Amino acid sequence: MNTLATPALVEQARHALLAHDSNADVQADADGGLIVRTTLDQTEVVRLLQAAALPLATRTIAAPSDCCGGCCGA
Repeated sequence: MNTLATPALVEQARHALLAHDSNADVQADADGGLIVRTTLDQTEVVRLLQAAALPLATRTIAAPSDCCGGCCGA
């Protein structure tokens, strides 16, 4: 199954994560996947998205970044 992140799916994912992290943010990426910013660990994010009956493919799960955004990549 190849499902793209529609605005409704993005909102559903955001809603599922906001219940556990008030600062969580979810956006669609250019490839139709999800970009998730949260303080929750990866295992918890996967569990919550699966519990919300969201289609979740392993390819959409990337390692968390240590980037704080302060150096602009320098």
